[in-house]
Amino acid sequence: MAQDFRRHTAAPTQANTTVSVYTADSNDCIVGIHGANVAATQITISVWVRLSGTSTDMYLIKDAPIPVGSSLSIDGKFNVASGDILRVSTDTANGLNLFVSLVDEISA
Repeated sequence: MAQDFRRHTAAPTQANTTVSVYTADSNDCIVGIHGANVAATQITISVWVRLSGTSTDMYLIKDAPIPVGSSLSIDGKFNVASGDILRVSTDTANGLNLFVSLVDEISA
């Protein structure tokens, strides 16, 4: 069976504001998350999953610094269920480019 690879991006324009990057519509697998600092100063980012139907946040990384001219990759593969929301925030407006790769519709 062929896999349905997808990508999602985010570039938060406001500091300290949550941005929803992706909402799972099935059983999916996030296979890569890469954040680049595009600001002139160090930034700090957090990336987490809000579990479907709850107010429970599961952090993949929290308050991680990214120096000027650097990037951060979050290793591992993360299975998400339908309704789970991948979210990101940064302390610097227009300072982050986030790229997410995933596989859509993994069998249950």
